[in-house]
Amino acid sequence: MAFNVADASRGVLGTYVWEARFISGLSQNELARRSGVSQSKISRIERGEIEPSFPVLQKILSGAGLEARVYLAAYDDHDQVLSNLYDAMSDDERQQADERQTRNRAMFQQISVETA
Repeated sequence: MAFNVADASRGVLGTYVWEARFISGLSQNELARRSGVSQSKISRIERGEIEPSFPVLQKILSGAGLEARVYLAAYDDHDQVLSNLYDAMSDDERQQADERQTRNRAMFQQISVETA
């Protein structure tokens, strides 16, 4: 799981924390115990309510038996390409895409609750 600093928008780091916990098979409570970061903070991070500092992210990932690696890479305009595609959609296509994203987000949150 590579950390891409360009992805560090609201909630992305929470997704990494959830993924690390899921991969390691830990509950939020167990990850909190192993990492020294409170369960409530881990929960807020996973829900995208707060973004962890890099040292806190490292502690959480270490508790899951993983590590964060940061690397520099050539600029990737992937987000701009997706934004341009979205802008080119018809209103109906945009509505369908938004509904899919809402369903996916709800499914992700349900999985997160079930594995907490």
